[in-house]
Amino acid sequence: SLKERQAKEIEQRLVLNQASKNGLKLISSEEAKEVAIKTAEINPTEVQYIKVKLEQEDDYKIVKGKKIQYVYEYVINHTDYREGASDNQNIYSVLVNGESVCAGYARTTQYLLERLNVFCTYVTGTAKRPESSEEVPHAWNLVSCGEDYYYVDTTWGDPVYLEEVDTNIVYDYLCISEEELFQTHKPDDVIALPKCTAKDANYYVLNGMYYETYEKDTILAKMKESIQNKQSQVVFKFANEAVYAEAKEPMLEEMVKEAAEYLGKLYQLSRVKYSYKDEE
Repeated sequence: SLKERQAKEIEQRLVLNQASKNGLKLISSEEAKEVAIKTAEINPTEVQYIKVKLEQEDDYKIVKGKKIQYVYEYVINHTDYREGASDNQNIYSVLVNGESVCAGYARTTQYLLERLNVFCTYVTGTAKRPESSEEVPHAWNLVSCGEDYYYVDTTWGDPVYLEEVDTNIVYDYLCISEEELFQTHKPDDVIALPKCTAKDANYYVLNGMYYETYEKDTILAKMKESIQNKQSQVVFKFANEAVYAEAKEPMLEEMVKEAAEYLGKLYQLSRVKYSYKDEE
């Protein structure tokens, strides 16, 4: 049957990927067989559409970055984090049931990126719970973008998992370096992982939200630009503690208020409500 042929093709692709790049194991043959049967039910039309759309872009690194961001957002927007979700150790839990745990998030991220011809492997280890710093078993991904490697954690990008008050996706874990990730995550030492030290494809760097120096006019202009574009939020990430310390007080005490006044004047509002989150 067509479904059986699809399942076999998926199984073969996953097994072949097992030793694809740098000897990193992507998925075992046993897992491939289990996943393939259910994956045949998944309609790949949307992923195929975005693949064609993105490959029309010119810049290789930007294309890769957009693909990774698309998958990051897709997995988070289509999944609710729930302990005890059925099939939560494979991609079926995300792509069909819409609820999973870290294993489902990470395996789905891997599966979709591999379909978009972006190298992605599945990484296991431990991570400190955001609310308690307790170390628990965890899974995330390592991706290749251009000539460099980065870490991606779609689970920690989900505001539901982080128990955030707002529902905005958290981009702190999209293409980050080991220096940042290893503050909270610790990979198993089963195999040697490549170094992840680059920042070129980091979400904040690619989108002009990363600041190596404090420049008031530049930051205020970015706030106003986000208001003009009707964005629900704007994020600023600073290169180190020194730059952050320099920017913190004027941003929170002066610039946020200036931006709020600009919002009111632009849209002729008599009252403006805003909030900010300060994360060191």
